[in-house]
Amino acid sequence: MTKKILIITTLIFAIKINAASAETLFNGKDLSGWDGNPDFWSVENGVIVGETTPDKKTSSNTFLIWKGGEVGDFELTLKARVKGNNNSGIQYRSKVINAKSWSVGGYQMDMHPAPNYLGMLYEERGRGIIAQCGQRAIIDDKGKKALEGKPDAKKKYNLSDWNEYSISAIGNRLVHKVNGQITVEIEDNEISKKSSKGILALQLHAGGAMRLEVKDIVLVNKKNESAKVKESLKNHNIFLINSAQQASVPTVKWIWNSKSARTETIYARRQWTLSTPLKSSKLSITCDNGFTAFVNGQKVGSGSQWETHYEFDIKKYLHNGDNVLAVEAHNEGQAAGLAAKVKLVAANGVTRHIVSDNEWIVANKKAPGWMAPSVDTTGWKNAVVAGKMGDTPWGDVFSKKPGLSVAVATKGAAEVHPKGFEVEKIYNVPKGEQGSWVSMAVDSKGRLYCGDQGGKGIFRVTLSSEEPKIEKVPVPVSGAQGLLWAFDSLYVCTNGGKPGSGLYRLTDSNGDDVLDKVQDMRRFAGGGEHGPHAVSLSPDGKYLYVVGGNHTAVPKPESSALKMNYAEDQLLPRMPDARGHARNIRAPGGWIARTDPEGKAFHLYSAGFRNHYDIAFNRDGEMFTYDSDMEWDSGTPWYRPTRIYHVTSGSEFGWRTGTGKFPEWYPDVLPPTLDIGPGCPTGVISGLGSKFPAKYQDAIYAFDWTYGTIYAIHLDPDGSSYKAKKEEFVTGVPLNVTDGVIGKDGNMYFAVGGRGTQSALYRVKYSGSESTAAIKIRNNSETKMIETRRALEDFHGKEVQGAIEKIWPKLSHADRFVRYAARVALEHQPVVEWQEKALEEEDPQTLLS
Repeated sequence: MTKKILIITTLIFAIKINAASAETLFNGKDLSGWDGNPDFWSVENGVIVGETTPDKKTSSNTFLIWKGGEVGDFELTLKARVKGNNNSGIQYRSKVINAKSWSVGGYQMDMHPAPNYLGMLYEERGRGIIAQCGQRAIIDDKGKKALEGKPDAKKKYNLSDWNEYSISAIGNRLVHKVNGQITVEIEDNEISKKSSKGILALQLHAGGAMRLEVKDIVLVNKKNESAKVKESLKNHNIFLINSAQQASVPTVKWIWNSKSARTETIYARRQWTLSTPLKSSKLSITCDNGFTAFVNGQKVGSGSQWETHYEFDIKKYLHNGDNVLAVEAHNEGQAAGLAAKVKLVAANGVTRHIVSDNEWIVANKKAPGWMAPSVDTTGWKNAVVAGKMGDTPWGDVFSKKPGLSVAVATKGAAEVHPKGFEVEKIYNVPKGEQGSWVSMAVDSKGRLYCGDQGGKGIFRVTLSSEEPKIEKVPVPVSGAQGLLWAFDSLYVCTNGGKPGSGLYRLTDSNGDDVLDKVQDMRRFAGGGEHGPHAVSLSPDGKYLYVVGGNHTAVPKPESSALKMNYAEDQLLPRMPDARGHARNIRAPGGWIARTDPEGKAFHLYSAGFRNHYDIAFNRDGEMFTYDSDMEWDSGTPWYRPTRIYHVTSGSEFGWRTGTGKFPEWYPDVLPPTLDIGPGCPTGVISGLGSKFPAKYQDAIYAFDWTYGTIYAIHLDPDGSSYKAKKEEFVTGVPLNVTDGVIGKDGNMYFAVGGRGTQSALYRVKYSGSESTAAIKIRNNSETKMIETRRALEDFHGKEVQGAIEKIWPKLSHADRFVRYAARVALEHQPVVEWQEKALEEEDPQTLLS
């Protein structure tokens, strides 16, 4: 009884303190204590009014700023109504960007007519939408966001009515409510961007005419609430890591929700508080029969073999303050048990262990936010111990060597390196609903199309100043590794998926702006990571180019710039690719083909690649690609690093399986433009159309998935080809970049994802002082050598009367690409017309060509 009385007394005392600290921020008479543009803000009938009209507009968002100073932990309530075709918001823990223009940046609770935006958390001049109405979000110390719940699109309130808005900001936990109902809950731990204190303000939004009315503004300051919350939560499964060394490692227990095992899924969690920097942290875990583990809302791994214990490095998921390990555990009849151990090593060397025992709490059903720290766990109960590590029927699983952990790739923060550029994440892709995005296109209205590598389909992304609008394209097409908008159609190159590997054309059959018709243009024999890839538009806008990796058979072209008389004759016996990879793949390997918009005739344009995903054209209309390496060959004489190729008509780059690769000095192949090194090439795009400085408009951008890098490839003309230098444009660790486009707004958009990893969409824009005027196409005098080469390429794939006399002199040309084009042109002419010239020729270079 004494304990209960003490608790009640404490609560009453806390209530008294809170009541005493309540402050009314508006006197109901004038704007004393507030600062805003007097053209827009006033007081009418005891109500704060912010108003714009068609004749009196604001060119940018403007704010009425409370002059009472910065606020940290607090609760704020007010009543407001918004009229007109616009929205408003409440700024908190914010900062004044420009006092003269009353501009503010920071956390904002939205008052928005769209139900999914009403009450959401938006960061003005920051990270944009953090969580929509109906969502819970946990942001880790590096900015990785885990979302739970779907946006609530059901309209509950009329914005023009008086509604009560409340904000609770205690420590890193932010809660918004509309009329007493929670709209969002957020835990913001991002070190570089979270805000622990700041000013309060009311927003008047730029755009359509609007009227905002606000009254009954009450602030309750809770300066010491963070510490009180942490203290009160000690009885709710929190363990403080401090400087004391544990005398011994506690024994790991097998735990469950009861000792009566059956086929079921349970949810278990263990929470603790960190107050010291960590040197390392490791999770050892297993479960009879399977588990998925989360740390602070982020999936760290899973396992399905209880005989094996899995290990994960979880240091990157932890932060000072509250942390939680949450586990979804599954059993299939008979014995059931979950076993886990977290090893925490502080920077000072002190080691603590958190093990599975009866201090864990368990439940049979998911609760909202169950993977997050410091949530309401009413209804959860303490775990039941089924045995200790070493007991039957499991034995001492943790004494065995760790098995293969099923790790989950995470996204690092993207960084753009050249001065004047900015990069921002604009959308986190919900993997369960929209997959992992690997291909992109932009339509004539500036909307993006993004394709999942798996079976989730294709999604249309409408960009806006807030959360992008995502719509699934309602067609049975999936596995898109290439997307292109051209000829009022979306061309899709699928790799496996539905309806199978091939090139498809999606169109709108009835003019309702929905792609609903699928045209099967050509099927491809091949798939997997070396299967069919990109589809791109020719510079003149007349043709499509299709890319296939070396596990994709050439699609029986109706014509070819290359002579298709391939043979696998090798001077030295060949060793196939290491570990048997591609051992049965033969020339020409990966290829690029050209076709018409209807896909009626395919023309083989280039070959001899390993696994190039994409192509792009520079301002001269010349094609470039980024080809992959065989990493197992590293250190051998036949290793070829990832490289940039200048792809010309009839070009062959000499990939052959194993040791059979052609050296770049062979006269019947062309050399790389630039060797990059180890990596995993994905997207390739051109800077043309961007609102970037000239240097970056003129660049080709090559994406490396493994090293999380977008390279800007800067080209300098060199005869009929180019020399190149690379520059790290965007990087992240990790940042598994897949594809990108230049949007109609002149910004670069790129996706991360692939191989089932978490996907996201980013935007790169230039805000520096250099000119972004469109660069000009080079004139004929600057591209004279290229024109010489192209004149020879006109003879590729066809017999032309009188061509020999034009071709022959160019076989000894000083430019290697011209010589190569001449040789290919010659091969397509009847041998009887030039065999005598070949036998009589004495010039060494002509003979070599």
